[in-house]
Amino acid sequence: MASKLRVDSIMPVDGVTTTGGGGITQITMGRTNNRTENTSTSFNATNLEATITPKFSTSKIYIQVSGDANTNQGSGSETIFLTVYRSIDGGGFSNLGHSTYGFTQIRNDSSRTHAPVCINYLDNPGTTAAVVYKVYMRSSGGSSVEFPADANQNYSYMHLLEVSA
Repeated sequence: MASKLRVDSIMPVDGVTTTGGGGITQITMGRTNNRTENTSTSFNATNLEATITPKFSTSKIYIQVSGDANTNQGSGSETIFLTVYRSIDGGGFSNLGHSTYGFTQIRNDSSRTHAPVCINYLDNPGTTAAVVYKVYMRSSGGSSVEFPADANQNYSYMHLLEVSA
């Protein structure tokens, strides 16, 4: 009598399925409660970053950013724009979001605004070298904006998930 082994799929330890991929290969995380304050209308780096070294050049990286931000305008209005920049293998950082608006914005009208931040993006870096992702922010009018909002109280997080192709 001959034995038969039948399965729907096999998931190797590296996360790539034999039926076409889509598995999570690895997850990394960065966090900070070290507040960055910015008055510039140009994007500047915050203290939130995370690094991942993809196992496969065909993998995509799913980026999740969560935290909170502040706008500090006392009168009139102010907007904080947040985006994610990427650096591959120690190279320069490049903006993954819109060059002006980034991925998200928080606007206030005549008062200090403290609001949650949520950014989700699927990147395709096409490399097996180390990739650093970093949150950048800018002000719309030169007033003070902050991310994360409260130092020593609230953490902001970045999760990077390698998704096999």
